[in-house]
Amino acid sequence: MNKTNQGDGVIIGIIDSGIGWGDNSEVFNEKGVGPIPSRWKGSCKEEDNFSATKYCNRKIIGARWYMKGMMEANDLNQTMAERLHKLSALDDNGHGTHVAYTAAGSYVNNVQYYDLNMGTTHGGAPLARLAIYKVGWTSIGSTISNIDVLAAIDDAIKDGVDILSASLGSAINIADIDENNLLGMGSFHAVSHGIPFIATAGNSGPGSSTVENNSPWLISVASSNSDRDIVTPLTLGNNKTILAAGLTKGM
Repeated sequence: MNKTNQGDGVIIGIIDSGIGWGDNSEVFNEKGVGPIPSRWKGSCKEEDNFSATKYCNRKIIGARWYMKGMMEANDLNQTMAERLHKLSALDDNGHGTHVAYTAAGSYVNNVQYYDLNMGTTHGGAPLARLAIYKVGWTSIGSTISNIDVLAAIDDAIKDGVDILSASLGSAINIADIDENNLLGMGSFHAVSHGIPFIATAGNSGPGSSTVENNSPWLISVASSNSDRDIVTPLTLGNNKTILAAGLTKGM
């Protein structure tokens, strides 16, 4: 990896199930990470079972949670919601933490798995900062509300993220301009502010018409069990044609 940048100075917003599954003191350590960018307007608050001292540093610089839409969808008031779940940005299933580490996990040396030395691990941009927006709640019937996702996108834009990731999907493919495609609309709002938006392509492949979040302004990403290049001619606005290469990397 090119050690001249590695995402330093970039703020990645993660819209998912929160942060902090288990002890994340190493996987999100702040070694080599500089000061928090002065443009950052977000915050990392101490709430309920979420310790800002434990989970936030120069790497994890923001943590918010959203439940108003979820409460409305499940006919819950504040008291009922608190009985079902601790209201904080703490991850209660590990998915959000996994996604955050994949994007920007810090360097961790001498990793072992069942006494097998696996060496050094890190995320795609190990020196980037992370801003967490929790919208997923596993202990409530309807786990994600589109309203909460839109609120998270709006706050992320105001906070000052440089890129957004939402590993959220639906088994139903919806047209780009359909009123039910709120993630597509919300991502367009982010992209119109110059913020690239990464979304899951889903887990339903490899059949046809199984890619989720296929709005043309999104970058859809999925894992694969095979390595192959997909090269397609791409015509730009000036009528110049280039070869656009997509890569599927085996897991």
